[in-house]
Amino acid sequence: NRLLIPFSAFYMCFSVAVPNLLYTVFGVSFETVVGWPSLWAFVWPGEYPNIPIWFLWCLFLMNMLFYLLHSSVGGKEGLLGVASLAAGIAGEALFQVFPHDLGNVCKALQSMPFFYSGFLFSRHRGLLILDSLSRSVKLGLAAVLSLLTFVLSVLLPENLLLYYVAGLCGTLFVILLAAAFGHLPLFSYIGRYSIILLLTHGLLIRCLTPLRPILLSAANIQISILAITAIILLSYYLIIPLMRRYLPYVTAQKPLLRES
Repeated sequence: NRLLIPFSAFYMCFSVAVPNLLYTVFGVSFETVVGWPSLWAFVWPGEYPNIPIWFLWCLFLMNMLFYLLHSSVGGKEGLLGVASLAAGIAGEALFQVFPHDLGNVCKALQSMPFFYSGFLFSRHRGLLILDSLSRSVKLGLAAVLSLLTFVLSVLLPENLLLYYVAGLCGTLFVILLAAAFGHLPLFSYIGRYSIILLLTHGLLIRCLTPLRPILLSAANIQISILAITAIILLSYYLIIPLMRRYLPYVTAQKPLLRES
């Protein structure tokens, strides 16, 4: 309901039906796979329009993998952490052999330590001790974590273990920043419906392509980038309500299949 159905619906519509229709009837090409192979083009990353939805497919695989790991160790958190790290190392080794990462299997395996950390923080929310910290302390810790994330990512990008440390620092940075500022009307609204943003932002950017030369020709490139970003963000005040009302079952707003 939350991952596979939204992925399937948007993939079949905007990566299969629409591109094939435009190519067959109007001769318009997105320079991606058309014809019958478009049905399974998601197996090859980057070979289909609306590429951002790969994340939903990959996250679905991660859920299945984590369920198998969780079941295999009887839910023991320590062993589950070891198993998740082993899965990440195996994914990295597999990627060295199969760099095209068919079906995002390698990426799903590589990301299991991150999935485990989310599982751990969700089960033990007190680990973050956010409620007892003042805003200034949260912002200070966020700044340190941001710097640490940058240093680890830029200076030591090839070390897998440091990659995980950097990812965890970056995640904690976002959590602390959110805890420090709390509710921000525009960003909180979009964040609440982030799956709709994920499903459609690639398509929206394609639709805005004709405006890019106009905006980017402005004298100040920073203002142009901010203008494009503002247009995209503000567009979601129209897109989100429409999709919530008319497409709730394929945007994870309502369950299409009954949930137990």
